[in-house]
Amino acid sequence: MSTFLGMETMRRAVAANQAALQTVGNNIANAGTDGYTRQRVSMQSTPGYPGTGPFGRPVMEGRVGTGVGIDRIQRVRDQFLDKQFQLEAHVSGYTAVQSRTFARLEDLFNEGPLNDGDLGGLSSQFNDFFNGWRELAAGQDNQAVLIEQSEAVMDTLESLEKAFQSEMSLLEKEREGTEATINDLLEQIAINNRAIQKIEESGQAANELYDQQDRLIDELAILLPIEVERTSAHKGQEGSYNIKMLNSDIVLVDSSDESFSPMSFTVEQEDGVSHLLVNDQSYSEVMSGKLIGIDASMSHVAKAINQVGQLKQQLMSEVNELVPNFFDVSTGRVSESIKADPSQFTVSKETAQAVANLSQKDGSVTKEYQQMMGQLGVEAQSMQRKTDAALTRLRNIDGNRMSISGVSLDEELTMLVQFQHSYNAAARVMTAMDEMLNTVINGMGIVGR
Repeated sequence: MSTFLGMETMRRAVAANQAALQTVGNNIANAGTDGYTRQRVSMQSTPGYPGTGPFGRPVMEGRVGTGVGIDRIQRVRDQFLDKQFQLEAHVSGYTAVQSRTFARLEDLFNEGPLNDGDLGGLSSQFNDFFNGWRELAAGQDNQAVLIEQSEAVMDTLESLEKAFQSEMSLLEKEREGTEATINDLLEQIAINNRAIQKIEESGQAANELYDQQDRLIDELAILLPIEVERTSAHKGQEGSYNIKMLNSDIVLVDSSDESFSPMSFTVEQEDGVSHLLVNDQSYSEVMSGKLIGIDASMSHVAKAINQVGQLKQQLMSEVNELVPNFFDVSTGRVSESIKADPSQFTVSKETAQAVANLSQKDGSVTKEYQQMMGQLGVEAQSMQRKTDAALTRLRNIDGNRMSISGVSLDEELTMLVQFQHSYNAAARVMTAMDEMLNTVINGMGIVGR
C-alpha cells in the first residue's frame, strides 16, 4: 500500500466536503425562493483496499478504507405529499371560483340592510311599488309617485340583467384565459421533459428543472384534476413527467412524445350530467378544477339572468291583468301614454288594492324573489364552507411539504459548521501526510552523504 493512498483519501474528503459546503450555501441563498427544494449531498464510502500482513501477504480479514465519494446531489422531497397536493388542489380551484361568483351575485343584488334597518336592492323597490298602490287605494293622489316607483322597479330589474350579462362576459373571458394558461403550462412541462432527459442522459440530476416542473404542476393541478407519473431510464434520477386526467387514460403530456399540440376543453350537458371533452375525448370522472368551476359559475349567472327575466315578465303580466296596458311589454317600461300625463291616470280603489294585494299571495313576485334570495344565500354559504375546508386541507398539505422540502436556516448553519470542520480536519491530515512524504523523500537515505 502506497503512502500516496492516504493523500488520495484526504483529497477525496476535501472535495466531498467542499461540494457539501457549496450545496449548503446554495440552500441558504435560495431560502426565500418560491418553489425551491433544499438539496443534500449524498456521500458514500469508496471501495476499500486489502490490507497487507508480513512479507506483503494480503490480510483478507481487513480492508483499508479509501475515503469518501459523492453519490449524487439530490432534492429532499416527498413525492407522496406532492400527490396529495395534486389531489386536493383541483377541489380548491373548483370551489373558490364558484364562491367568488356567488359573492359577486350577492353584491349585485345588494340586499344588505340599509341604515334605517330596511332591506336595500330590489326588495326595497318592490315594497315601494306595492305601497304606492296601497296609497292610491287609500285615496291619496300619488299617481306621479307611483309611476316613478314603477319605473324604478323596472330600472333595477334591467340594471340587474345588464350587470349579470357583464359578469357572464367576464367569466367567458376568464375561461378563455384559463384554457390558454393550461396549454401554456402543458407546453412548458413538455419542453422541460426534453431538457430533463438530455441532462439525465449525461448522468446528472436536473434538480432545478425538477423544481420548475413541480411548480408548473402545482399551478396546473388547481386548474384541472390531474395525476402525474415519472419515468426515468437512469437509476437514481427522478425522471421526466407524464400527465393524465385523473382516473382516466386521457394523456395531457407524454414524455416520450417530442411534440406538443394545444388541447381543447369543452363542457357539454347530456341528460343533465356534465361531461368534459378533452380533444373530443369524453371525461366525466372528476368534474372539478378551476376550469370546470368557471363553467359552473357561468351556469349560476345564467340561472340568475333567467330568474330576473321571469320576475320582470311576471310583474308586468300580473299588473297588466288588473290594470290593462300599465306596462308596455315590448319595452319593459310603464306605458308612454300613462307617463305622458300621470294626472290623467285613474283606477278604482278596488283595483289599486287588488294590485297591492299581489305582494301577499303565494307565488307572487315578492315571494318568488324572497325565495330566490334565500336559495342564493344558502348556496353561497355552502360553497364558502367548502372553499374554506378545501383551502385548509391544501394549506396543511403544503405545510407538511415545506417542513420536508423547505430550507431551514438553523439546520443549514448547523450543517455548514459540520462540513467546515470536516473540511478543515481532512486538510490537516493531508498536511500531516505531506510532511510524512517529505521525510521519506527528502530525509531518508542520506547516511554517508
